[in-house]
Amino acid sequence: MNPMQRHLEKHGISKATVAEQSGQPSILSHMKHPKSRNEKLSDFFAERVLVKHGQPVSLCEHEGFREFCHELDARFHFCSRKKMSSKVLPRVLDHLEEDVRSMLQEVLWQDKTTCLHYACDLWTASFSSDQFMGHIVSWISPSFEMFTVCLDMTLWTEAKTATNQREQILEVFKLFKACQEVVAATTEKCHGNFVGLHVPCAAHNLQLPPKHQLLKARDPEKQREKYGGNAAVLELVKMCRATVQHFHMSVKGWKQLLEICAETKENDLKFIQDTETRWNSTLELMTSVWRKQKALLQYKERHPTKLPGWSQLHFLQLQQCIGVLNPIATATELIQGAKYPTASLYFPALCAVQTSLLPQTQIWLPQETGEDKPCGQDALTSEAKELRANLSSEYVGYMSELTSDVRELLIAAAQFDPKFKDLGWLPGHSNDDKDERAVAARKKVNANLVALCLKVYKQMFEAPPDTSDLKDVPISPAKQKTDVFFSRFSACSSSRKDPAPAEPAEEKTTWTEFHTALRNECYAYLLSSPGDSGLAPLKWWKSVGVKDFPKLALPARYFLSIPASQASTERLFSLGGKRDLQSCGNMDPDRLSRLVASQMNLPTVLDFRQRQKAVVDVD
Repeated sequence: MNPMQRHLEKHGISKATVAEQSGQPSILSHMKHPKSRNEKLSDFFAERVLVKHGQPVSLCEHEGFREFCHELDARFHFCSRKKMSSKVLPRVLDHLEEDVRSMLQEVLWQDKTTCLHYACDLWTASFSSDQFMGHIVSWISPSFEMFTVCLDMTLWTEAKTATNQREQILEVFKLFKACQEVVAATTEKCHGNFVGLHVPCAAHNLQLPPKHQLLKARDPEKQREKYGGNAAVLELVKMCRATVQHFHMSVKGWKQLLEICAETKENDLKFIQDTETRWNSTLELMTSVWRKQKALLQYKERHPTKLPGWSQLHFLQLQQCIGVLNPIATATELIQGAKYPTASLYFPALCAVQTSLLPQTQIWLPQETGEDKPCGQDALTSEAKELRANLSSEYVGYMSELTSDVRELLIAAAQFDPKFKDLGWLPGHSNDDKDERAVAARKKVNANLVALCLKVYKQMFEAPPDTSDLKDVPISPAKQKTDVFFSRFSACSSSRKDPAPAEPAEEKTTWTEFHTALRNECYAYLLSSPGDSGLAPLKWWKSVGVKDFPKLALPARYFLSIPASQASTERLFSLGGKRDLQSCGNMDPDRLSRLVASQMNLPTVLDFRQRQKAVVDVD
């Protein structure tokens, strides 16, 4: 036995023995290898094409598209559809979700005065019937830029109880570590589940009363007594639907109507069919029928049995009902038409609608010339009067349900919009300086605005900010310009002059000194000329307010960042509906929710990445 054999036998080493691993690990094993060019391009494709533009994953296997990409870059080769779906897309979604969390934490860390406002709603997918809850937060940066981010779009599988809703909301907040920074919630589905102020959705409060009066006409016997609907108005809606349906079904009748319209010179040739879920479409249906009244009456004479029994009285009733409903439609468009509807629109819109329904307020009837004409209460038919009274009673009920804290917050938010800082739009308030009660009420509202601004500062800071940079702002009272809608239906439209602010007395505490300085600047803002009041409030504060009223900039960000409606969740669910339609309900619910949330957040995330890159380049 040679020495090598003796050594192997002594240490028990045989052919089947596995060699021990080296105890010295390689440094390369701890390094994160950079992505290959192919991997970067695949991630970019998934982010910009699949997420941003909502294209299907199968696009990566489309032969023509693959050849086109190969012509652009011969070194790039698409992965398979399976790899794109199982590895690339989840990796991209993980990165986007991590960027959202990082962005939110950085915003809250860099600026301690940032306040988040929360909105949520439930949505049911059309094909799969899965239910999702969207969680949206919004805030305004120090430069008065509005940001809206979807925290999560979670699949809802539990029972719709308050406890389950509260647990899911708190779980989402805990994940993003932002619960303490959320100060108000705008939601209808989770009322009472949030610690803080609950602001009802303005769009819901605006649309429910006309919805009760018009859309329930499809089942009038069950709903008329519950909602107080007018039987004659419901019959008018029924006649409009029957008329539109007749011309949609009869090509010959439609051609004859077009010939009659050419004779009567009625140019609006479109009929609009309403949908069951939108009262606005019912109003458009009524308007489209009314605008062709002359042609319809002539068609009725030629074909007595083909149309409902239209008469001049029916068209007069229809015209007046349209005049009653038009202010509500205008207010709805103002709130839902804005990309980021702020709380400054909430109370003025509701108050304008409520004022338009008062008996002493004239309604504006549509005319064939296109210009509206005022009409008093005495000239209205009984059907229009009853419709007006029913709508007014419902809006009064909604306004009375608002708590005092929410009312004060909404009025303060409206005053931070230069168009509405004059309180003439508020019912019960007059701009007459000789009216002692009106002056006292105005002083009370303005004093409450100062108190709320001071409360915001005390929530943000332990010690009051320095007032040395507070400059005297020249006060130049001027009549404010408002939109036609708010000027028509405002409680008062004349200009006013508030008494000058009291001279600051000798104070003892620092907070009292700051309160005096804040009060003086607040009164200076209320009495100043609004300038270009046509600007959106955020643009006005960014260009004018920050320079002239620096101490009010922080409260303005606080109040204007409160969303007036759940429009952000509606946009989120619109994206979800497109994805659900594209996949015909076959997409995994978790994948669907992540794709929709990332698609909504992608523009904000890309902007965040660009700013980070700019900071790194400067350093």
